[in-house]
Amino acid sequence: MNIFEHRLCIFAFYSRLSILLLQFVSNFLVPDHDAKVFNPPPELEDNSWLDQLVLYFVGGLRRWDAVYFTHIMQYGYTYENCVAFFPLYPLLVSNFSKAFSFGLLNFSTCLLLVGVVVNILLFVATSLVLYRLDWPKHVIDYGRSKGYKLAGDEPSLWCNETIPLSYSYIQKHHWNVGFLTYYNLKQLPNFLLALPVLILSFRTCSFYITNNVMSFCFLGLTCSNNNGSSGSSHVDILDSSHEDEKQRNRLLLDKKIENYAGGQWDEVNSNKKLKCEKDSCRQTDLIVYVYHLAFLTIFGCFFMHVQVLTRMLFSSSPLLYWYVGTLFINGSRRFKPSSPADKKTREAESFKQGINLPQFLQSLLSLFKLTFISEAFKNWYCLNGEFRAIFVYFLTYSVLGTVMFSNFLPWT
Repeated sequence: MNIFEHRLCIFAFYSRLSILLLQFVSNFLVPDHDAKVFNPPPELEDNSWLDQLVLYFVGGLRRWDAVYFTHIMQYGYTYENCVAFFPLYPLLVSNFSKAFSFGLLNFSTCLLLVGVVVNILLFVATSLVLYRLDWPKHVIDYGRSKGYKLAGDEPSLWCNETIPLSYSYIQKHHWNVGFLTYYNLKQLPNFLLALPVLILSFRTCSFYITNNVMSFCFLGLTCSNNNGSSGSSHVDILDSSHEDEKQRNRLLLDKKIENYAGGQWDEVNSNKKLKCEKDSCRQTDLIVYVYHLAFLTIFGCFFMHVQVLTRMLFSSSPLLYWYVGTLFINGSRRFKPSSPADKKTREAESFKQGINLPQFLQSLLSLFKLTFISEAFKNWYCLNGEFRAIFVYFLTYSVLGTVMFSNFLPWT
């Protein structure tokens, strides 16, 4: 029994004593009610002063079902209605009473006293069993061996702070998270693991900043075009009043993608045109994402376990996906056929433009709706070189990362 279990037992014991005190006071001050329930008359025997003392202090507990139990302890199952009460507890108390009566107390009084004592002991033991069921021994032993603080231990240091914040303390105490604390030689593999996403984040932010210097510097509140003249983004969508909500949302989404790519549409379709001026204002709606991504990247490099940046950045910033999509769109325009003749020409020269995957692999990708992978390889040499590097990284991370992670190898 450790110190915490000992405290629990003490608490359970004193809770029973408080109940005994409360029943004594209430039984002394409040007259008994005639409930007209099962209550056989006591055996005619002389009560010594010890009997009277016991009855005086714990007699208030011989009520309701306790009357049945004490009757069964002394006389057995004499009445049919007594059969509803299980025999283990009455037999246990009866045998203990016979062993410890010593002739000092009447048997009925001894049954009542022993019943109270056994009840207290069982209550304390049950509390301990319940505690151990809730906290299995192997769980506690593991925590103790690792030096973890368990619920119910002495308050941790952060509890005594003016503003008790657990997160920063736990990060520092358990994982040594802090400014430059991760910069040591043994963590070099983890830095290499995070290097691709760091490069991608840097490229993403620099792509925006170099095209929108003024907008970036002035939080998007001031914008000027690359020639120095002021300008404002102007979007002209013809017949927008006739578009339904879904179509309008789609046009707005396409506008964002095209704006981020720095391009311009000459046509949306046959009767809808979207024009976008080439000035820095065209991307001001993305500035919040740039600040967000830049902050997470810089903060993660200096304060976090750097290998978790991969999952954190990709799960926190849509800008990364927009940038990769921009690279793909710019590359795909180079091989997109504009006529059936161009399509035939492209197919004839496909061996020069890309890589044809084995047929079984193409079938497998098609089965899992991943045909975009085979299409990318078919047009491999037409794609942006940076996109190709990112594409290989994504595939490697998905395959190798899953294999390593599922086998507890260092891949996060």
